[in-house]
Amino acid sequence: MNLDLSITQGSTFIQTVFWEVSPIVYKPITAITRTGPVRVTATGHGLVSGQRTACVGILGTTELNALNLPFRNSDYRVCTYVTADIIEFNNTPGSSVSTYKSGGYLVYNMLQSLATYSARMTLRDRIGGTSLLSLVSPTSISLATYVQITISATATAALATGSGVYDLELVSVDTTVVKLLSGKFTVSPEITI
Repeated sequence: MNLDLSITQGSTFIQTVFWEVSPIVYKPITAITRTGPVRVTATGHGLVSGQRTACVGILGTTELNALNLPFRNSDYRVCTYVTADIIEFNNTPGSSVSTYKSGGYLVYNMLQSLATYSARMTLRDRIGGTSLLSLVSPTSISLATYVQITISATATAALATGSGVYDLELVSVDTTVVKLLSGKFTVSPEITI
Protein backbone atom coordinates (compact mmCIF):
# COMPACT_ATOMS: atom_id res chain seq x y z
CA MET A 1 0.00 0.00 0.00
CA ASN A 2 1.28 3.47 -0.83
CA LEU A 3 0.71 6.33 1.61
CA ASP A 4 2.45 9.70 1.72
CA LEU A 5 3.15 11.06 5.22
CA SER A 6 3.16 14.69 6.43
CA ILE A 7 5.37 15.29 9.48
CA THR A 8 5.71 18.61 11.32
CA GLN A 9 8.93 19.34 13.20
CA GLY A 10 8.40 19.42 16.96
CA SER A 11 4.98 17.70 16.81
CA THR A 12 4.24 14.12 17.73
CA PHE A 13 3.42 12.16 14.58
CA ILE A 14 0.90 9.31 14.82
CA GLN A 15 -0.28 7.16 11.91
CA THR A 16 -2.59 4.16 12.21
CA VAL A 17 -2.54 1.46 9.52
CA PHE A 18 -4.84 -1.53 9.10
CA TRP A 19 -3.57 -4.65 7.31
CA GLU A 20 -6.65 -5.76 5.40
CA VAL A 21 -6.79 -9.33 4.05
CA SER A 22 -9.31 -11.73 2.52
CA PRO A 23 -11.95 -12.92 3.09
CA ILE A 24 -14.46 -10.13 2.66
CA VAL A 25 -17.03 -10.00 5.45
CA TYR A 26 -20.72 -9.16 4.86
CA LYS A 27 -22.71 -8.12 7.94
CA PRO A 28 -26.47 -7.56 7.49
CA ILE A 29 -27.67 -4.06 8.38
CA THR A 30 -30.84 -3.97 10.50
CA ALA A 31 -31.18 -0.23 11.14
CA ILE A 32 -29.76 3.16 10.19
CA THR A 33 -30.51 6.22 12.30
CA ARG A 34 -30.25 9.76 11.00
CA THR A 35 -28.55 11.09 14.12
CA GLY A 36 -25.73 13.70 14.16
CA PRO A 37 -23.37 11.25 12.52
CA VAL A 38 -25.23 8.40 10.83
CA ARG A 39 -25.43 5.28 13.00
CA VAL A 40 -25.60 1.84 11.42
CA THR A 41 -26.78 -1.24 13.31
CA ALA A 42 -25.32 -4.58 12.20
CA THR A 43 -25.38 -7.26 14.89
CA GLY A 44 -21.86 -8.39 15.85
CA HIS A 45 -20.31 -6.21 13.14
CA GLY A 46 -16.69 -6.98 14.21
CA LEU A 47 -15.31 -3.58 13.17
CA VAL A 48 -12.94 -1.36 15.16
CA SER A 49 -12.70 2.44 15.13
CA GLY A 50 -10.75 3.69 12.14
CA GLN A 51 -11.46 0.63 10.00
CA ARG A 52 -12.85 1.06 6.48
CA THR A 53 -16.18 -0.40 5.44
CA ALA A 54 -18.48 -0.07 2.45
CA CYS A 55 -22.27 -0.36 2.31
CA VAL A 56 -24.25 -2.21 -0.36
CA GLY A 57 -27.88 -3.05 -1.02
CA ILE A 58 -29.44 -0.51 1.34
CA LEU A 59 -33.01 0.52 0.52
CA GLY A 60 -34.00 4.03 1.58
CA THR A 61 -30.65 5.37 2.74
CA THR A 62 -29.13 4.74 -0.69
CA GLU A 63 -26.64 7.61 -0.23
CA LEU A 64 -24.49 5.19 1.80
CA ASN A 65 -24.33 2.52 -0.92
CA ALA A 66 -21.03 1.98 -2.75
CA LEU A 67 -21.08 3.24 -6.32
CA ASN A 68 -18.63 0.71 -7.80
CA LEU A 69 -18.19 -3.04 -7.96
CA PRO A 70 -15.47 -4.03 -7.40
CA PHE A 71 -15.09 -1.37 -4.72
CA ARG A 72 -12.80 1.61 -5.14
CA ASN A 73 -11.23 3.55 -2.26
CA SER A 74 -13.94 6.19 -2.64
CA ASP A 75 -16.62 3.58 -1.81
CA TYR A 76 -15.26 3.03 1.71
CA ARG A 77 -16.04 5.07 4.80
CA VAL A 78 -14.05 5.11 8.02
CA CYS A 79 -16.19 3.93 10.92
CA THR A 80 -16.23 4.67 14.62
CA TYR A 81 -17.04 1.80 16.98
CA VAL A 82 -20.02 2.61 19.25
CA THR A 83 -21.07 -0.84 20.49
CA ALA A 84 -20.61 -4.43 19.31
CA ASP A 85 -23.71 -3.88 17.15
CA ILE A 86 -23.48 -0.18 16.17
CA ILE A 87 -20.99 1.94 14.22
CA GLU A 88 -21.01 5.60 13.21
CA PHE A 89 -19.85 7.39 10.10
CA ASN A 90 -18.60 10.63 11.64
CA ASN A 91 -18.21 12.40 8.29
CA THR A 92 -21.81 11.70 7.27
CA PRO A 93 -24.42 13.85 9.04
CA GLY A 94 -27.84 12.25 9.44
CA SER A 95 -29.51 15.20 7.78
CA SER A 96 -27.68 14.37 4.51
CA VAL A 97 -29.28 10.94 4.03
CA SER A 98 -32.78 9.59 3.37
CA THR A 99 -34.79 7.51 5.83
CA TYR A 100 -33.75 3.86 6.08
CA LYS A 101 -36.26 1.35 4.73
CA SER A 102 -34.57 -2.05 4.85
CA GLY A 103 -31.73 -4.33 3.90
CA GLY A 104 -28.12 -3.76 3.09
CA TYR A 105 -24.74 -5.00 4.24
CA LEU A 106 -21.61 -3.59 5.80
CA VAL A 107 -18.77 -4.99 3.68
CA TYR A 108 -15.15 -5.03 4.80
CA ASN A 109 -11.95 -7.07 4.71
CA MET A 110 -10.75 -9.08 7.67
CA LEU A 111 -7.76 -7.68 9.55
CA GLN A 112 -4.55 -9.71 9.61
CA SER A 113 -3.58 -10.92 13.08
CA LEU A 114 -0.35 -9.18 14.10
CA ALA A 115 0.37 -11.41 17.11
CA THR A 116 3.38 -13.11 15.51
CA TYR A 117 4.92 -10.03 13.85
CA SER A 118 7.43 -7.35 14.69
CA ALA A 119 7.74 -4.11 12.72
CA ARG A 120 10.49 -1.87 11.38
CA MET A 121 10.44 1.37 9.42
CA THR A 122 13.15 3.59 7.96
CA LEU A 123 12.94 7.17 6.67
CA ARG A 124 15.63 7.98 4.06
CA ASP A 125 16.50 11.07 2.05
CA ARG A 126 16.08 8.99 -1.15
CA ILE A 127 15.92 5.33 -2.18
CA GLY A 128 19.24 3.79 -1.16
CA GLY A 129 20.25 7.06 0.50
CA THR A 130 21.07 8.17 4.02
CA SER A 131 18.94 6.81 6.85
CA LEU A 132 17.31 9.75 8.67
CA LEU A 133 15.30 7.82 11.26
CA SER A 134 14.71 4.16 12.10
CA LEU A 135 11.72 2.93 14.07
CA VAL A 136 11.02 -0.53 15.49
CA SER A 137 8.35 -2.27 17.51
CA PRO A 138 7.48 -2.08 20.31
CA THR A 139 9.15 1.29 21.07
CA SER A 140 7.93 3.44 18.16
CA ILE A 141 5.60 1.03 16.38
CA SER A 142 2.86 -0.76 18.30
CA LEU A 143 1.07 -3.81 16.97
CA ALA A 144 -2.43 -4.63 18.19
CA THR A 145 -5.48 -4.94 15.93
CA TYR A 146 -3.68 -2.39 13.77
CA VAL A 147 -0.21 -0.92 13.35
CA GLN A 148 0.38 2.43 15.05
CA ILE A 149 3.48 4.43 14.15
CA THR A 150 4.49 7.09 16.67
CA ILE A 151 7.37 9.53 16.18
CA SER A 152 7.98 11.66 19.27
CA ALA A 153 8.04 15.45 19.12
CA THR A 154 11.74 15.30 20.02
CA ALA A 155 12.46 13.00 17.07
CA THR A 156 10.46 15.10 14.58
CA ALA A 157 12.23 18.27 15.80
CA ALA A 158 15.55 16.65 14.86
CA LEU A 159 14.46 15.96 11.28
CA ALA A 160 15.46 18.50 8.63
CA THR A 161 12.67 20.06 6.60
CA GLY A 162 12.25 18.57 3.17
CA SER A 163 11.13 15.25 1.78
CA GLY A 164 12.24 11.68 1.39
CA VAL A 165 11.02 8.09 1.18
CA TYR A 166 10.13 5.39 3.70
CA ASP A 167 8.80 1.89 4.03
CA LEU A 168 7.20 -0.09 6.82
CA GLU A 169 7.94 -3.81 7.00
CA LEU A 170 6.38 -6.47 9.18
CA VAL A 171 8.51 -9.51 10.03
CA SER A 172 6.88 -12.77 11.13
CA VAL A 173 8.42 -15.19 13.61
CA ASP A 174 9.45 -17.39 10.65
CA THR A 175 11.30 -14.32 9.23
CA THR A 176 8.88 -13.70 6.36
CA VAL A 177 9.05 -9.98 5.52
CA VAL A 178 5.97 -8.12 4.28
CA LYS A 179 6.21 -4.54 3.03
CA LEU A 180 2.93 -3.19 4.38
CA LEU A 181 3.39 0.48 3.56
CA SER A 182 5.70 2.71 1.55
CA GLY A 183 5.74 6.16 0.05
CA LYS A 184 7.10 9.65 0.40
CA PHE A 185 7.24 11.80 3.49
CA THR A 186 7.45 15.55 3.88
CA VAL A 187 8.79 17.34 6.96
CA SER A 188 7.44 20.88 7.38
CA PRO A 189 8.91 23.44 9.76
CA GLU A 190 7.59 24.06 13.25
CA ILE A 191 6.07 27.52 13.64
CA THR A 192 5.79 27.72 17.44
CA ILE A 193 9.01 26.90 19.26
